[in-house]
Amino acid sequence: MLTVKPNPEIIRKEPAQNITNTTEAPNTATPSRPLLHPIFRPALRSEYHSQFRSNTQRNRLYAWYDDVHQNSKITYDLRDLTTRFGNTRVAVTGLPQGKPIVFLHGWSGNGMLWELTGSLHALAEQYRIYLVDVIGQPNYSSGRTPPIRGNGYGLWLGDVLDQLGLEQVNGVGMSFGAFLWVKAAQVMPERISSAVFLGPAGFTGLRLTPQTALAFGRAIFKPSNGNIAHFVRTNILGPKDQFSPEVHAKIEAMFQCSFKGFKPGAQLPYVFAPGELATLRFPSLVLCGENDALFDAGSVIQRAQKHVPGIVAAEVIPGLGHALGNSDLVVSRINHFLAEGRSSAK
Repeated sequence: MLTVKPNPEIIRKEPAQNITNTTEAPNTATPSRPLLHPIFRPALRSEYHSQFRSNTQRNRLYAWYDDVHQNSKITYDLRDLTTRFGNTRVAVTGLPQGKPIVFLHGWSGNGMLWELTGSLHALAEQYRIYLVDVIGQPNYSSGRTPPIRGNGYGLWLGDVLDQLGLEQVNGVGMSFGAFLWVKAAQVMPERISSAVFLGPAGFTGLRLTPQTALAFGRAIFKPSNGNIAHFVRTNILGPKDQFSPEVHAKIEAMFQCSFKGFKPGAQLPYVFAPGELATLRFPSLVLCGENDALFDAGSVIQRAQKHVPGIVAAEVIPGLGHALGNSDLVVSRINHFLAEGRSSAK
């Protein structure tokens, strides 16, 4: 069911200000509790570092990314940008003069995950598409990351937009990528024309049932192919996903590279305080999978409707799990949201 909350007054701020080269900037709100307190480290350092366990493991992940890129039916321009946290890889495609949409993937992912089913090709006919490799994740970008409780991620994304020459963008984020668009809104809300939050982290805490917790533990501490395949089916895709066996295999192969070959050092997300969600004053769409094993869809949408001033619509997508970005139905919802005039990016 589609739930709509009118928002008659979308606040626009002054043009973007120059961003100084620092990861310290005033917070707009005080964050609340972490998702899983024992594994969330306090920000005792100005940076955290992730890395591949070996050159062989790194090359396996790169080969996965390159294979998806080379077999795409559309052409991507691969760019490596310099930011305050090091290199950031961005794959660019779509209509050269189209309004920009910047996609941020979830935890343990990379930008080419969005390309697996070709669902984005419909958007590429009308928009300029940017698939960003998030820093600190197993991909082509730097392993350096800021503390999660601060403005560093928002400043990093501002660097990315500066390097791409983008003044204002439409944002789409999946899970941890959605979390990062909230962090960006705390630093540069005037640069975000609209945002789509897919199964967003940070809106509620994780709902770890014994089944999902066991799948997590086995995949992380004993990453056999079978355990990782079970993790993908249970925690990521859900029992009634609509993806082909080929897409299943590609997702499992990517997580094999991630769990076996990558040592994450980035801090995990926390649950946003109401004041942090209140920074989302631009038009916002929230979509959640009916069978999301990580976040309760109803709770996410209820909290978004309560605390996000710019929310235009929220919907639970039937049959889908946590992974929404490769669904034709989800892409059609994004296309409709943008086509309704909720985009003024340039």
